Amino acid sequence: KGLEMLKNEYGETCFVAVRSSAEEEDREFSFAGQFETVLNVPPEKKKVEEAYKEVLASLYSPKAIAYKEQIMPKDKPISMSVGCITMVDAEVSGAMYSSDPNDLNNDVVIINASWGLGKTVVEGSVDADHFQIGKEEPYPILYKKVGKKDFIIVTNKNGGIDKVPLPEEKQGKTCISEEQLRELVRQAILIEHYFKKPQDIEWAIDKNGKIFILQSRPLRISPELSETFRDISSTLQKYN
Repeated sequence: KGLEMLKNEYGETCFVAVRSSAEEEDREFSFAGQFETVLNVPPEKKKVEEAYKEVLASLYSPKAIAYKEQIMPKDKPISMSVGCITMVDAEVSGAMYSSDPNDLNNDVVIINASWGLGKTVVEGSVDADHFQIGKEEPYPILYKKVGKKDFIIVTNKNGGIDKVPLPEEKQGKTCISEEQLRELVRQAILIEHYFKKPQDIEWAIDKNGKIFILQSRPLRISPELSETFRDISSTLQKYN
């Protein structure tokens, strides 16, 4: 029924991302990158069921189990559900930190971006563009490093994703405009203010230039700063 609703709203050719939603994943304990995400799944019952099983099984992968043992109480089990959301055919994607995880006094949003789907940025498999941008208007770009992005991940029209070489003339070119960067910073500040804690945010920009916020979870910060970051309401007041 859910797939039929999606197809009725977005068309028969819409594809979905099948993503984990573990009980503690986006709350006190962050499991960023530990569980499987299956991208560009055709809206067919069998295909979605296969992707669902793949995501659910990642709860028991060696790296997820080791990570859980490291950060969570031993007697605390994790439950997982799996979500299906419509796929963004991204021109540019990335991740951003709404605050600097290593320096409370550094009022910046940190953004990493690359061409295509954000899997390359999240996994660190490409030399992404890196920006540090001030959190007060007009959101000045304080630091910029353009990475040599030699490949991208794109959607396949039949489902799934492909890794393809990036044309040489685009490899060393900035993949995102200053206007888009400043809009991402504005969104990061709003999200951080809503949750009252620093956030690790995944985003994408489609081929029409529309920005999508895909996911937001608590930002893992250095342990010595964790007490200070427990509630940053007073710090955020100046960004209202």
